[in-house]
Amino acid sequence: MGNKLTKSEILELYNPPKILYKYRVLGSSIELQNERTFEILQKSEMYGSDYKSLNDPMEGFYRINENQERTLIDQLKKDKKELRICSLSKSNNNPLLWGHYANGNKGIAIGVRSFFAKKDLIKVTYGNQIPFFDDINVLSANQILCYKTTPWKYEKEWRVITNNLFIKVKIDHIILGMAISPEDKIEIIDIVSNKNNLIEIPNQRIKIYQQTREFNFRELPPLRRESNTFEEQTLVQ
Repeated sequence: MGNKLTKSEILELYNPPKILYKYRVLGSSIELQNERTFEILQKSEMYGSDYKSLNDPMEGFYRINENQERTLIDQLKKDKKELRICSLSKSNNNPLLWGHYANGNKGIAIGVRSFFAKKDLIKVTYGNQIPFFDDINVLSANQILCYKTTPWKYEKEWRVITNNLFIKVKIDHIILGMAISPEDKIEIIDIVSNKNNLIEIPNQRIKIYQQTREFNFRELPPLRRESNTFEEQTLVQ
């Protein structure tokens, strides 16, 4: 492949972060985007996109030697089309992620527990070139879809790659962007409060944090949606 991993990167492949983040839009002029964000919180499930719907135009491309068997190439193409991808990040405080994927900090980051099946949860590997595979006889569509070029490295992406259109998640906490509207903030607190009322074990209840301008996060006290005073409890990653 030519993309040499560091020792810490190799170890992380077998020990994924306990919490991964899904950045979501709120405050969008496209009402459907806002509704889908609320649906994730209500249903505890995330949508799996096909690879061509992702924002990297080189997604799914790879290089091989000439004269590879055409039937194998066609099968890989078919397999890629059948897979669904849910993109997550190990980072919760990168300004670029908040800017690009959370509508300029008007949205949220949903922290989910990485309880996914090991075969489905894959760490994205970054390299300077489109990946090269010498032997496509042992190549899978999942392998192709876990490589991206270096400019995307800031995303620190992990992917759930599956055949399912919707992927069940266990929400641990939610981070509200610093520019979230009061209306969206109230809506999220109401959704989380209703879900938490059904959870008997306190340490499994969903927490809500407010992002600050220093990109730290302060926990909101339960059921005080109108308050702008937060407990000094900082979330670190």
